[in-house]
Amino acid sequence: MFLGDQHDLPEPDAEMATDLLSRAPSAGSWDRPPYPDETADAFFARLIDEGRLGDAVLLAAVSLGPRRAVWWGSLCVWDHIKRLKLKVEGLESAAVDAAVEWVLCPDDEKRLEAKAIADKAGGEKPWGALAMAPFWAGGSIAPADCPAVSPPAGLAEKIVANAVLKAAADPDPPTRQGRLMQSLRLAAEVQTGMTSFAAAAGGEPQ
Repeated sequence: MFLGDQHDLPEPDAEMATDLLSRAPSAGSWDRPPYPDETADAFFARLIDEGRLGDAVLLAAVSLGPRRAVWWGSLCVWDHIKRLKLKVEGLESAAVDAAVEWVLCPDDEKRLEAKAIADKAGGEKPWGALAMAPFWAGGSIAPADCPAVSPPAGLAEKIVANAVLKAAADPDPPTRQGRLMQSLRLAAEVQTGMTSFAAAAGGEPQ
């Protein structure tokens, strides 16, 4: 998926867009959902053609899955932080660091550490939203002394997409569009392994 030749014939085993989205029901609603016989690649290409870049960002996050989506979001938000020339030792950078640490070691300790920083940063900020995503990517969202409750499937990807959209925000529409397209190119690199954390993580991303 992502920014390839939009006229290529689909692979015989190409995943249907409806099947992909059915695995992440909490990722969000689609005003104009995919056609029943539309592959995920074709749906993505159509979103780009129609200028629905926000939906394309969400579809990219869902396609990547929680762990790779958080990695992608980290790249986008870090680029935003550099663009704003924020202090490297600030809360903004700490939030990105926490998200990346969870990507490299996706255990409950890292997940809860990221949430603690997200609570301080605030979900209205791109780095705060990013750091909150790991909490909803797995494990239990219930208090420690309560029975385990799994997070809604797709919610982590939705939160990452929101972080990417916040990081691309600009009052100038062409500037925002350019940033979103660059974010989608980063998603393509993560999808194909060109920008991968696998070596640092000691294995292939999930």
